[in-house]
Amino acid sequence: MSLFSSGRRASDRSVKKELDSIPSVSHNTQRVSRRKVTDYKDFPIVLESAEVVKVVGISPIQLNKFVERRSYGIAPSYRAGKGRGSRRRFREHDVYGVALVWWLFEAGLRKQTIQYVLNKICGHTKSAKASDAAKILSDKETEMLAVKREPRRAGDKREYPKQEVFLVDWSEANHLVESTVTASVLFIPIADRFEKLRDEMRRLSPLTEMHGRSE
Repeated sequence: MSLFSSGRRASDRSVKKELDSIPSVSHNTQRVSRRKVTDYKDFPIVLESAEVVKVVGISPIQLNKFVERRSYGIAPSYRAGKGRGSRRRFREHDVYGVALVWWLFEAGLRKQTIQYVLNKICGHTKSAKASDAAKILSDKETEMLAVKREPRRAGDKREYPKQEVFLVDWSEANHLVESTVTASVLFIPIADRFEKLRDEMRRLSPLTEMHGRSE
């Protein structure tokens, strides 16, 4: 068990632009054979804001807040045009980052806790980006993301509860539940959600549609 404690059209040049390499996190979670969700070169995916809203389920207002405030490093890959009327374009890795943050937000986690989770996934990095954390989870074929939180007691002067972040498979998730007595544990089935999200993005992205017709 791995533990971390306390769009439309895009230019060919933009689509082929590779991501900068980011540090990986070492863990020994058992793996199952899965298709990775970040094969950008073979299936370039580019979505506009309205399409991101549709596939992720996030509200337009909340997506706009994340982007305008640069929360968790969330930003479009590029903009078509200039000024307030410019259209935002999100590539695949950006959408996974938005989705990861949205799932944590919808699970009831506050801003500081969401950033804590991203930091631990990225190797204790401060102000880690959501897209970087999502890429690590995908590259490691993580089945489940677990966040364990121990409630504070009387006299506890800590600002936040004791928290731990786990990358686990299903059997390890069951063991984590069985071994937990007083803490609360949040589980997010990352692999299944990423796979479903990727299928939805491929269905909406015009670039992947053209790729499919050319085969």
